[in-house]
Amino acid sequence: MLFSIIIASKNEEHDIHLAIESSIAQTYPYKEIIVVDDSSDRTKEIVSKYIDNGVILINGNNHGCCEARNLGINYSKGQIIVFLTADSILQPDYLEKISYYYKNKNIDMLTVNAEVSNQKNLFSRFIDKQSQKEVNQKDFNPFTTQGYSVKKKSALEVGLISGKSYPFNFCRDWTLGEKLFKGNYKLTHDRNITVYHK
Repeated sequence: MLFSIIIASKNEEHDIHLAIESSIAQTYPYKEIIVVDDSSDRTKEIVSKYIDNGVILINGNNHGCCEARNLGINYSKGQIIVFLTADSILQPDYLEKISYYYKNKNIDMLTVNAEVSNQKNLFSRFIDKQSQKEVNQKDFNPFTTQGYSVKKKSALEVGLISGKSYPFNFCRDWTLGEKLFKGNYKLTHDRNITVYHK
């Protein structure tokens, strides 16, 4: 089973190394890493340094995160798509853990726990507490989280992520989960698998 890790980025020169390096460090060997970039800063230059590690750089059309992720899906070769933001930090066994669900549970989409890694400032702590409040609800099953994944076949069947071009960094990637849910696809949430983000 091949995983395609898709990182949509725009002006992420300070954080893009986090997602790339933690993706490269995965113990699961069957993966490709695709960065779809709309940047005007040094992000492309930084991503280019990882080409020898198998990272694929695609120039986006500067139409926002939704289109960038859809471009990545259409370019990808993997059966399973994993979506990261530039500040995502995966544990080395992340793909190993989520592969269990796709190999043994025949799910279409998996969301996981997300935690803020930089707890030093007030805003970061607020975002983390707000997220944990939602997660602790008994029936919590979100349509998107940091590091969520989906079967490529299922994503294509429902028409990918919906969304227009936005002048700021805003993604409606939850629309993919909503379409899968309405189509009676199998969605699962695992609170015990965590993706950190800065």
